[in-house]
Amino acid sequence: MADCGCHERGKRDPETLILHCLARRAVSRHWKCLEIGWKVLGTWMEGAFSPSYCFDVGIIYILRRHISLLFLHGVVVLYTELISEKVALQSLKASDWHLEGAFDFFYSQPQIRAVTDSRRLEELYNRYKDPYVDMIMVDGISLLCNDLQVDPQDIVMLVVSWHMKAATMCEFSRQEFISGLQSLGVDSIEKFREKLPSLHAELKDENKFREIYNFAFGWAKDQGQKSLALDTAIGMWQLLFAEKHWPLVDHWCQFLQVRHNKAISRDTWSQLLEFAKTIDPQLSNYDAEGAWPYLIDEFVEYLFENGIVQRKN
Repeated sequence: MADCGCHERGKRDPETLILHCLARRAVSRHWKCLEIGWKVLGTWMEGAFSPSYCFDVGIIYILRRHISLLFLHGVVVLYTELISEKVALQSLKASDWHLEGAFDFFYSQPQIRAVTDSRRLEELYNRYKDPYVDMIMVDGISLLCNDLQVDPQDIVMLVVSWHMKAATMCEFSRQEFISGLQSLGVDSIEKFREKLPSLHAELKDENKFREIYNFAFGWAKDQGQKSLALDTAIGMWQLLFAEKHWPLVDHWCQFLQVRHNKAISRDTWSQLLEFAKTIDPQLSNYDAEGAWPYLIDEFVEYLFENGIVQRKN
């Protein structure tokens, strides 16, 4: 069978790719349809399109007699660079190779519709990657933030890192960067910049905020360490709780510097969010017999001792 030119054309619109993949499958089972399919479309389209493409659509017409010429023409008009053959095959398999079902599946999956150009993603990665290491390092992230017109200290960059599943602060591997942008449906700086407001808005979602908060611990700690350095933890808490407006965050940070001055465990990190969400700032519903980490119990005593909060009778 002649090369259909799929790799040369790159990505296309969903209908075309789904039709194309269905045609290839049909041809593999019905080789004799080759000549018939070409004659059908060759007659109707009068050579307006490439033989390989007319062949693909012609085969489908033979197998699916109810597809109208008008529909076929619409498919050709929509022949743009939008999705990959992999996505088209995924849609077809999900619908048991039924054409209409494949279209329905594609348009019902927002994570599939948000498609990207892998070549552009590679170009973006190469713009920011370190000249000596196959990673995006501090300088590359600084350049990225400059292109995005966002402060590197803006919390939205934490949300970006969460989407990229970044293992370490101020670093992106090739896989993290490209896969992360693919999941966001972004393949240009312009699209990335337009995406930032919606990324920031994700912090308003309680479940996503919790996920991002818990992600931040592993992301911010030094590699090989089980605990988070105190100064880093304080900086992250001030950044995160600026979004949630926990009134006691400054007192918490001061308490740690005065009384604790040690690295923060993962348990303390995760439990503090629960404390901030469930315990009233005046500690009216605080239970001294509750199962809070020892450090949080000490913080409560610190608040009482310094008159920051009045002890309830």
